Amino acid sequence: EALTNMLGLLKTMDSGTAIEKLRQLMEIYPSNADITAQLGLMYGVAGDYTKALKYLEMADSLKPGNPNILYNRAVVYDRMGMSIQAADLYHQLVLLAGDGSLDQNFPIEAVRKRLAVIR
Repeated sequence: EALTNMLGLLKTMDSGTAIEKLRQLMEIYPSNADITAQLGLMYGVAGDYTKALKYLEMADSLKPGNPNILYNRAVVYDRMGMSIQAADLYHQLVLLAGDGSLDQNFPIEAVRKRLAVIR
C-alpha cells in the first residue's frame, strides 16, 4: 500500500516511470484494486483516458462500489465527453453521500455542482 501511494506521488514528477512501476506491481498483485486504480489514475494524468478507464473499470470489478474508484471513473468519462456515463456515476456518489457511506473528506459538493452542470 505504501509503495502504491508513493507511486501516486511520483505521477506529478514522472508519470511514465510511475506507470511502468505500477504495471510491474500489477503483475505481482493482479487482484489488488488499489494498484489497478492507481494505474488508471496515472494513465489519466498522462491524458490516455481510454487506458485510464480500462484500469479504473478493472479496479471497480475488484472492489465494487468503492467511492474513490467511482469518482475517478466519473471524472474520466467527463473528460472524454461521455456526459451520460459521468452523470450516472456522479448520481451514484450523491446517493452514497445521502446514506452516509462517504468519508467526510470526500468532495461531494464538487460532485453535486458538476452533476448540476452536465444534466
